[in-house]
Amino acid sequence: MKEGEDYLLTEDPQSGNADDWAVILKHPDYDKVVGKYTDIQILEQGTKLSFRYHPLYVPEEAKDVTTVEFYDHVAEVLAAIIKTHHEKNAMKYYSKETGEYIEFNE
Repeated sequence: MKEGEDYLLTEDPQSGNADDWAVILKHPDYDKVVGKYTDIQILEQGTKLSFRYHPLYVPEEAKDVTTVEFYDHVAEVLAAIIKTHHEKNAMKYYSKETGEYIEFNE
């Protein structure tokens, strides 16, 4: 997955905070679906993700965004976003419990 090809990052249109972001999907089944991730957690020593995905806009022609297939797709997108931003040192994740840095190693 690549930013610009499979998804685009943008400001969250429902937030007044410029640091809040949303994702525009670029997939034949979900093209132009806009959503945001919340409650992101990196679990099991950096090998699993937990998150919530909230669709903000779903075009009529998009497939059902309540299916396991859709959830799997947005999980892949989130994994790519985290990996890319870890490599750029643009976004870092820390454990809420311990405060230590967590790297995602899908």
